[in-house]
Amino acid sequence: MAVVVGTLIVVHGLITLAIGSTALSGAPPPQGASSLPGAGWYPLAFGESWLFSGSAIRLGGVLWLAAGIGLLATAAAMFGFVLPTSAWRVLGVVSAVTGLAALGTFFHPYYVIGILANIAILAGVTTMESTSRRLFGI
Repeated sequence: MAVVVGTLIVVHGLITLAIGSTALSGAPPPQGASSLPGAGWYPLAFGESWLFSGSAIRLGGVLWLAAGIGLLATAAAMFGFVLPTSAWRVLGVVSAVTGLAALGTFFHPYYVIGILANIAILAGVTTMESTSRRLFGI
């Protein structure tokens, strides 16, 4: 079970890193982003920040990158790769909170999956710690 959850955290971390590198580069959202299914009704295009504009978007990109690196470190700790397995809880909390801040900064309804993933990490570390210890064995 820990391998499945760790793999999902790796995927979540890689997606977060990809979004962060795009935001950090300051590239404008793709032309067709507002034509994605269900995206036309929302006031911001996919990839735009309601809080930052212009070159300040790079600050949001730093949040995304920090969260992505933290998620990858969390998964590495879950696997016992380079980091001790006991470190995954602290890394999970820090990266999930940072990820939620990044998601809030660039909020778009498509990011609901990322929000739920970060909340699941927080729940696994806090309120469901005994269950996660039993299921993951770490």
